[in-house]
Parts: sequence; C-alpha cells; structure tokens
Amino acid sequence: MVFGKRKSDQISNEPENLILSDNLEETNDMLLEEEKMKNEQMSMNCIKLMLQDQNKGSKIGKVLGLCLMREAVDLKIMRCLCANAIAFNCLRSPQWHEMVQAINQTPKGYKSPSFEKARTSLLDECYRSIEKELSPVKDTWYVHGVSVVSDGWSNCKQDQLINVIATNSRGAMFMYCGVFIDYAKNCIAAGREIQKDVSTKTLGSLVVEIIHDDKFWGEVKEIVRITKPIYMLLKFCNGEGPRLGEIYERVDNMLGEIKNIMATNKYKHEFSSMEQIVVTRWDKMTIPLHCLGFALTPRFYDNIYLETLAPGDFTRRAPNFDKEAVMGCMEAFGKISENTYEEMQLRDQFAEFQLKKEIYSMPQAQMDVVTSVT
Repeated sequence: MVFGKRKSDQISNEPENLILSDNLEETNDMLLEEEKMKNEQMSMNCIKLMLQDQNKGSKIGKVLGLCLMREAVDLKIMRCLCANAIAFNCLRSPQWHEMVQAINQTPKGYKSPSFEKARTSLLDECYRSIEKELSPVKDTWYVHGVSVVSDGWSNCKQDQLINVIATNSRGAMFMYCGVFIDYAKNCIAAGREIQKDVSTKTLGSLVVEIIHDDKFWGEVKEIVRITKPIYMLLKFCNGEGPRLGEIYERVDNMLGEIKNIMATNKYKHEFSSMEQIVVTRWDKMTIPLHCLGFALTPRFYDNIYLETLAPGDFTRRAPNFDKEAVMGCMEAFGKISENTYEEMQLRDQFAEFQLKKEIYSMPQAQMDVVTSVT
C-alpha cells in the first residue's frame, strides 16, 4: 500500500513538474536579463567613478573614462534604433542633432515625454508651429499666385507614389503624398487643399475651376506631346556613353518630330515660331565639337541611312554636304591645332576620311560604317 501510494503520488505530480519546468525556464530568462542589466549598470557606475576621481586619476584615465561612457551611450542609442526599426538616416537629420543638443542643455534628471503627451498636446503644438512657419509662404499666394507641381517616386513596396507641392516664386510647400493612380485627380485634390487655405479669397476657387476644366487638360496633353521630343533629347544627352557625335543630328530630328506632332493639332501654324525658339537656343548652346563629332561619325555617310527620310520628311545630308557642319569642323580644327601646318594636316586627313581614301577605303573601315548604323 505504501508503494502504491508513492506511485500514485509520482503520477499525480507529473503535470506539476512540467509546470515547474516552464516556470524555471522563464525564471532563468528573467535572471539572465536582470544580470545583463546589472552588468551594464555596473559598467556605467565604474565609468562614473573613473570620472569622479579627477584628483587621483591621470589625464589618460580621464580621457579613457569619457570615451567609455560615450561608447556606452552610443550603444544605448543604437539598441533603441534597432529595437524600434528606425532608419539610420535619422542620425543625419538636423532635427536629431537639435534634439541631442537640447537634451544636453536640460537640467539633470530630464525624462522624455509620455506616449499620451506625444500623441496629443505635443503633436498639436508641433502642427501649429509648422503652420506658423509656413504662413509667410501661404500669404504670397494671394499676390504672386501658386502652381501645383508633382514629383513621383516609389516606396519599399514598389507602390508608385506622387508628392504634390504648391509653389511660387517665393517658396514651395509640401501638400500631401498619395498613390499615383490618376494625375488629374491628384491635382484636383491639391487644388482643394489650397482652397482650404485661401477660402476667403477667389484664388483657390479659380485654381479648382481651372483644374476641373477639361479644356485645360486638353491643352496640357498637347503641350506634353509637343515638348516630348525636347525632353527625350535632354534625356539622351544626360545618358552614359559617347554622345557628342549624335547631338547635331538629333537636334534636327527633334525639330522634325515636333513638326510632325504640330501638323496634326491646332498649333500647326505656330511651328515656325517654335522652330525659331529652338534654333535660337541651339545657336547659344552649340560648340564646334558638335559639328566635328557629327562629321566624324561613320554611319552618317552610309547610303542606306541617307536614303531614309528624317522626321518631318526632311532629306538627310551627309556631313560633308552640310555647310554648317563643315564650317564648324574648320573652326574646331583652328582651335585644336597648335600651328598652321598642323591645321592643314587635320583638314587633309578629314578630307581622306570623308572621301573614303587611303586607310578609310579598306574593307574593315567600310564594315565599321555598316555595323555602326542603328
């Protein structure tokens, strides 16, 4: 009976042993964490003692103590950033440095604001402060007007987002950020946001009225179509790789593309004015090397390439039949050469290249012309 009693006691105590085992594991974890915190606190205390012992310690010891204390504080900051998934770019923020400086200047024993205070009164105060700083910019909208501009980007989830910004000659102000679905809707929403701030004036209503106008967006589409070739040329010039030899030809192609686009809309009678604006700008920007690069690109002499019409139904011309290109090359030779004899040699070699004489008549050179045509 005694044996049976002991056996039943053992059976009945098994769940209790399991519970005790779980409790022991939790207790061990708590003890380890507590010991870790004690060790950190002891390290901080040792550092403080080293700093306090200024009379007895050496200068090296004081410097070492300061370094150790700073490293301990840096580690605390790092653990806070990692534990709360805060991006390291936060450390570059001017507001971060302002915060650290403000904490250093506060009396000893400062405690950070509570969660409730941060989400209520402090948030409202921060909002009012920002509104006060932006009010001088908003006041200029009544006099100088305001434009709604945007800037697209994508987040870590690859969502296409758009920043909507109100700007004029006096400054820019961020309005909001939204998912890019409909550009017109985003601009309409931005107009409504502006109207909230200028509800006592007619400016906000005028902006919203224009944005709601289908005729306005029709004009925007036509402007985008006309300016697209200009944008594509600028994009090409900013790309990587050799570009100099292509720019001269692409400017002519750009004008042809603009002519084709304007021929199918109501602005077809304005092409001559548009062409004059582009040519005037090109005359200010071009350099002799543009002409020389064009003239030294083999594919512009290829017969198949020259037989195809350029955009705008213009007939292509080889560089040696383009007066502007030839004059630009001569000017470039004059600037590159150090003396008259060297300039004459450059002209002779340039003539051989254009007429495909000497080494330029070799089959390998002719093959390079064909393979370089794009």
